[in-house]
Amino acid sequence: MFKDRTKELFAEALEQMLLEMPLSKVKVKDLCERVGAQRPTFYYHFKDKYDLVAWIFERDFRSGMGEVPPDAGLQARTEAALNRMWQRHDFYRKAFADKSQNSIERHIQDFDVKMGETAVKRHTGAKKITEQQLFDIKSQSYGSMGYTVEWMRGEVHATPAQLAAWETERMPAFLREAYEATGYYGELG
Repeated sequence: MFKDRTKELFAEALEQMLLEMPLSKVKVKDLCERVGAQRPTFYYHFKDKYDLVAWIFERDFRSGMGEVPPDAGLQARTEAALNRMWQRHDFYRKAFADKSQNSIERHIQDFDVKMGETAVKRHTGAKKITEQQLFDIKSQSYGSMGYTVEWMRGEVHATPAQLAAWETERMPAFLREAYEATGYYGELG
């Protein structure tokens, strides 16, 4: 519980700092000063500021998914996650503006692909997915995540419900079935 509260304090400080400056200008030292913590405390919880941004994304994603019961279906849960993110679109626009090697886009992409792989393995009982399945998962993820980033930046005009419908309708059947059957949407670290 205390560990989560510490993470929340760093998240709140980062969000405040992003009102004043781009993510590229945020320094861990300054985050720690705002929280009243030592740098080792930050590094106990996060690798760097991008890891903190990734944690915020995962927290929001799961919080949105958790608002809807698993039996409501993938589209409803996806819509809830997108709604949660849209409520905080000012934060995400600033986070997505960063194009560094450790950017949030890269993290979300990795998170999404890993989540798909794990759901399929759990559903099929396989230890490994096929190359074709990996290709299909990545194709779905790259298109979906790229479009979601454009939506978050305000470049796409759609509601969370429309975007969720598009994402689930175009998802490979085996992947949609795995998510529906397992209810797996990743673990929050």
